[in-house]
Amino acid sequence: MTEDDLREQLRDATADFVPRDDLLESLADRHARQHKRVRRGLIGGSAAAIAVVAVLLGTVFTNTPAPVTVDPATLTEAEIIEKARAADAAAQGMIVNFTTEGPSWPKSESWALRSERLGRSAQPGVSDMMATPDRRELIDFHRRTVTTFRGGSDNDVVSSVSASGTGDPGKALQNDTIRLVGVGAEIHLRGKIFENLRTVDIWLDRKTFLPTRSVQGVLTITYKWLPATEENRKNLVHEAPRDFTYETFPPVTPLVPQSGLNTAPPTK
Repeated sequence: MTEDDLREQLRDATADFVPRDDLLESLADRHARQHKRVRRGLIGGSAAAIAVVAVLLGTVFTNTPAPVTVDPATLTEAEIIEKARAADAAAQGMIVNFTTEGPSWPKSESWALRSERLGRSAQPGVSDMMATPDRRELIDFHRRTVTTFRGGSDNDVVSSVSASGTGDPGKALQNDTIRLVGVGAEIHLRGKIFENLRTVDIWLDRKTFLPTRSVQGVLTITYKWLPATEENRKNLVHEAPRDFTYETFPPVTPLVPQSGLNTAPPTK
């Protein structure tokens, strides 16, 4: 019998079992006594066995349900598209990290937090652009300039930091042109982000139904989905070099001094 078989039988056998109120205290006391026996050499090599039992007890005495995996091959096209749309909606608060590359396009890496309209795109040693709801800041390492563009990323921050400029694959999932091509190692969909643009191919993860890759024209984009932790949020911002030249576009027009105007009433 394997460990998985034993785990399954224990789960089935104790499905209706309600542990007594002092279970945790009892287990703690038993663990302490067993620990002393181990130290005295009375139950030599049983540490591994205790670890297995601890895992089994964790399964039995918690309410965490066993993960349920849906096989996409058993779903209809409509069900797959519905799950893909739901997964995209649920991931609005995640950071999508994507790389873009093509035959004549240098590889770039981008990050976007769609729920907060924050994004960043970087080509090491070439440029680094950061997008926020009210501005975009571009570092040009060749020109040694930092340019601030007034006006934010609108509602499509992915478009602001995407080399394709067409936005995120979620737009194609919402478009009525989306269709299922097939289910293999990944789920292959095909559609359009906008009606007047060429066809976009999208591949989804079989478990999460989130995009892992898309092909937009000659560009291939690969995606990773990250929780919006403090550490991952650091990828959404950059630090501009202080010794670069700073400029703003459109330029800020300075106020004209009013002190030279004659404000005295006209004489008769």
